[in-house]
Amino acid sequence: MRRMGVRMLAIDDIHPMLTGAFRQLRIFLNVIRFLAADLKVPLICVGIDRAR
Repeated sequence: MRRMGVRMLAIDDIHPMLTGAFRQLRIFLNVIRFLAADLKVPLICVGIDRAR
């Protein structure tokens, strides 16, 4: 992603993450947070209001 020059990380339909177990949810959130921080790009997630 760094070589490609990614400037923004957008994830559409983030709400399916709510169906996973708590442990899976924490892992997923940590991975996307790490990606955004490591790449120094904004993270944009789109989904239903409940996913916020």
